[in-house]
Amino acid sequence: PVVFATSVAYIGDRWRAATVTEITSLYVAGTVLGGFAGRFVSGVMTQYVGWREAFELLAVISLLVGLLIVWLLPANPMARPGVAAVGMHGVRRLLRKPLLAAYGVGFCVLFSQVATFTYAGLYLSQAPFNLGAAALGTLYAVFLLALVVIPVAGRLSKSRPQSQLLTGAVALGICGSALTLLPSLWLIVLGLALSSTGVFLAQASANAYIATTAGPDKSGAVGLYLTGYYLGGSAGAVAPAMLWNQWGWPGCVALVAGFQLLSLAIALLGWKPVKPQALIAGQRGKPA
Repeated sequence: PVVFATSVAYIGDRWRAATVTEITSLYVAGTVLGGFAGRFVSGVMTQYVGWREAFELLAVISLLVGLLIVWLLPANPMARPGVAAVGMHGVRRLLRKPLLAAYGVGFCVLFSQVATFTYAGLYLSQAPFNLGAAALGTLYAVFLLALVVIPVAGRLSKSRPQSQLLTGAVALGICGSALTLLPSLWLIVLGLALSSTGVFLAQASANAYIATTAGPDKSGAVGLYLTGYYLGGSAGAVAPAMLWNQWGWPGCVALVAGFQLLSLAIALLGWKPVKPQALIAGQRGKPA
């Protein structure tokens, strides 16, 4: 969470206006690659070597990537005096309706992702599929589709409202979730690919919205967004269990689709279009 919050705030400080959407999309694409690599490496290593060795390899990879970041990433300019939110006035700015809506979208985004891949793993480990740990780890290769789609979508939508990107993301996610109900492994994999791509597109739109809307409060806003985001992930791991016991995978799909629609409803009702003049003012540390 610390890396995530720092990265999104860094993007909002270093890039301006519509470019933020494109750069945030590239950042989310990086998280997609990391999500796939972590699950693929740990799944294969666990099945053929052992889970301890899988953790050790992940630790080495994390260390190498950390050193690469230190070497390649330019230092951010020092914060200007008076930019940070102070006292109750700063809290009120962080709790504005558009930002509250973004936090709600974050909750729904990780709820959908965790619920989908937690219970899809359970579903595919049972008959008639009977996938093992390595095969389930390889299943996360569906994330790689998002590596292509998200940067392209970010470039195409950088001059459009983030709510439009979210609308496309939700449509993609629901279509993908529906495909997983068909009794074919290949169609299920395709559905998971579309569903995960929709989730990552929604993540990119929410991050870009916060980076362009929070003004001088980006760090605090991203922190609150991540609070909602990880609470959603926790709920997504637990809440579908009740439906799983009663209705199995179709019940979980219905719940995921409901939260995807909820994220869109929250955004359409709460996200105000951000005008270019407001973006520039916000980037200069003035209330937008």
